[in-house]
Amino acid sequence: MLRFDKLAGILVGNISADTRKVQSIVDIMTLINRPINRDAKIYETLSQLIDICEADTATLLSIEDNRIVESFSREFGQEQNA
Repeated sequence: MLRFDKLAGILVGNISADTRKVQSIVDIMTLINRPINRDAKIYETLSQLIDICEADTATLLSIEDNRIVESFSREFGQEQNA
């Protein structure tokens, strides 16, 4: 049975993988409410996204008036100050 809802592609029916992904999402929501600076929140969020997606790199673009005004990027295993 194919899924066409918001959880399609996130929850795949593998308890271990689904638990890890949901926990990462909860961790991101908790991180957003922590009293740390914006850049640290972005860095940690990108780290979580890399983990969730099993990616090598994650990038966040800040766009205003159809222009990229800031970009943040992190690679797997990269230290925060790198």
